[in-house]
Amino acid sequence: MPSNFPTHYHPGLHNHENFSYGNTKNILQPLPGFNLSVAEKKSSLEDLLSTFTLETRGRFDKDKACLDNIETHCSNMNATMKSLECKLVNLLI
Repeated sequence: MPSNFPTHYHPGLHNHENFSYGNTKNILQPLPGFNLSVAEKKSSLEDLLSTFTLETRGRFDKDKACLDNIETHCSNMNATMKSLECKLVNLLI
């Protein structure tokens, strides 16, 4: 099967900018007219702390609701177990 690629070395390609060995700075050059600098708004420490506090409080509230739900189910299971225990005692008597 014939190959479409040359099988010999071309010395002119040694310094080609798109090959890693020709890019001695080892960085990719941006396209012309493409601006990489994007100004980002830096949040202050107070903003970050406030956001963290609100998110943490929300998670604690959610966890508390889940624990309350589990506690309710445990209480219901306890009541059911006592009821079954009484019925079992009555059957044995």
